[in-house]
Amino acid sequence: MPFPGPHFMAWAKRLNHDVKYDLFSSGLRCQLSDSELGVGLDTIKLQGDGDYFYGYMPLRELLAQKYGVHPDQVMTSQGSSSANFLIAAAIFESPGGQAVVESPCYQPLLGAIQGAGAKIKRLERRFQDRYEIDLHQIHSVWNPNIRLIVITRLHNPSGVDIPVAMLRELNDFAAAHDAWVLVDEVFLDFLDNPIPAASIGERLISTASVTKVYGMGDLRFGWGVGDAAIIRRAREINDYISVHNPFISEYLGYRILSSATVTAAMRQRIKARVSENRSILDEWLTSMPEWEWVMPDGGIIFFPKVGDRDSGDRLAENLLANWDIAVTPGGFFEHPAHIRLGFGIEPNLLRAGLEHVRNACHEANQAAYSAAKGL
Repeated sequence: MPFPGPHFMAWAKRLNHDVKYDLFSSGLRCQLSDSELGVGLDTIKLQGDGDYFYGYMPLRELLAQKYGVHPDQVMTSQGSSSANFLIAAAIFESPGGQAVVESPCYQPLLGAIQGAGAKIKRLERRFQDRYEIDLHQIHSVWNPNIRLIVITRLHNPSGVDIPVAMLRELNDFAAAHDAWVLVDEVFLDFLDNPIPAASIGERLISTASVTKVYGMGDLRFGWGVGDAAIIRRAREINDYISVHNPFISEYLGYRILSSATVTAAMRQRIKARVSENRSILDEWLTSMPEWEWVMPDGGIIFFPKVGDRDSGDRLAENLLANWDIAVTPGGFFEHPAHIRLGFGIEPNLLRAGLEHVRNACHEANQAAYSAAKGL
């Protein structure tokens, strides 16, 4: 399997997570304490007492209700990345298939589709078009070997949503060409009452997890929802990889997601953090006229263009080496003039970190001006 490297996740794992200003993380930390979550040691169940080898059934039923599908259309996984790979592996089990994958794209998602054996064609989500999806592009690259279209919602790295009308068009297009659309929706719950892709059309497959919005990545709990035959085969492929997912993660995930009190409290705090930090970011951006950007529709990431050529990658390197600030180099999204900036940290740290980013940019601009003048 041609898994590519070096890659984003290796960089992220090597990164010193003790940096003072974490502006690279794309998800929130959990907004509730252990006691508020109601998952203390006395509540933990270590072993299932029924049919859980293909997913804890109460959890699958809960997710099925959320998406408006049958539990046979739900698989649980070790995060959304695992679901993405297993679903792609099921679709590309026979050789020779191709996939149309968005660009810019979250590199581990692109790598998972490549690792599943697909040859890749690209769907450009252009900055000048506000990263909207252009169906004409898909028509222009289409051929009979294409089995899958791969997109993210909210778009990673820009935070832009996909309108429901466009998802319906993608579903109809895929149905007409006997293909599928994989929609990684790990950021979707940052929106209020969104309609998941798998609830919109039979050719749309949703993946998600509790990592980004709910800040519980250490549970390694995610899921995929879609066509029952694809989901069944993805679960069977997992028999060769991890056999079944950790029951304790699924049980705790169920305990949390099935509690209306807990989820309401989490969403209230999530909305408050995102709203406050978005206001901080909006105000700060008025002092960065040299940058260009598309504001996200939700979430805590955006993807500004900070200059030309590889200026984003150079800024990221400078911030990490000299300012104790981590942002994600745009090169990991094939756009090195950009950076992906996360703004989900504690508000006072965000204000200070953004101020240092501005100072670093101004210093770099002054140095470039002096060099050009020979000063």
